Amino acid sequence: MENLNFFYELFTINNRLSKLLMSEDKKLAKQFYSLQNKILFTIYQNKVISPSSLVRELKIAKSNIAKFCRVLVDKNLITDKVDKNDHRIIYYNITSKGEKYILNFTEKINKIFSKFFDDNQLDEISKLTNKILNILMIDGE
Repeated sequence: MENLNFFYELFTINNRLSKLLMSEDKKLAKQFYSLQNKILFTIYQNKVISPSSLVRELKIAKSNIAKFCRVLVDKNLITDKVDKNDHRIIYYNITSKGEKYILNFTEKINKIFSKFFDDNQLDEISKLTNKILNILMIDGE
């Protein structure tokens, strides 16, 4: 029964986070949940990543990856580089503008959370969420 409660709590946290972000900054909330941002954050975390790796990691269609990555390239948030040895392979990299976008975005999110938690609490939340993420990793994701 405790497992059901845990998953309900995770679900509730996600819903309330969405409501909190919407009440604080609607534009930020939309960005937080956007597929474009999920792709950008994944590229940021991996530094260099192929479209097929993005598909595996985010569980979305390759056509959506291509479409959203094209937008990110056009905005100069990422670059796409063709493999020297195999011209069929593309790799995405974050640009300095993309890194600045990520840092600015996370700063805004942190500012919202700092209204409710002190630095020590935020560190504890971060440690706990990282532990949960590490436990939930599947297939080396």
